[in-house]
Amino acid sequence: HPDRLVDVDETGVWLAVCRRRYGHVPRGEKGETHAPYQVGKKYTVTLAIDTGGVVAYMISDAPGTTSEMWYAFLQGVLLPNLDAVGIPNRVLLYDNLSAHRNAAARALIVGSGHVAVNRPKYSCDLGSVEFANNVFKTELRSHWYDLTEDNLIDHVEDAIQTLTVE
Repeated sequence: HPDRLVDVDETGVWLAVCRRRYGHVPRGEKGETHAPYQVGKKYTVTLAIDTGGVVAYMISDAPGTTSEMWYAFLQGVLLPNLDAVGIPNRVLLYDNLSAHRNAAARALIVGSGHVAVNRPKYSCDLGSVEFANNVFKTELRSHWYDLTEDNLIDHVEDAIQTLTVE
């Protein structure tokens, strides 16, 4: 049943990734704008969605996902949120990142009454969370003009809140 599926993935966010790539100006004029070219601090956003929208997310100030971070996300964020929704025996679908192949994390998922499934290699197009990440980053880029290192996390959380099932 599709309501049981929970798609999980990570994406990286930093100031430079939020730059607008294109602009529009009248023919013959030069387009100029302020855009942050420095990379800045990198964050990892772990996002879990189902047919109802965003189930859980975590923003960490590390540039990648480790086995410890994956376990912490499952134990402290995702699994408690799944329990609160009350749909038993959920199917957690995630990619083949080495951090996801953590035996303790898999045991935590199975021990909570859910099913852990790795996506086949090179099959990111099969996950709906990949499309959600694109929508999320597009929304984030729409605020490129006022993004700073200090307010980036606030804009990330606002962009996540805009994700809907449509």
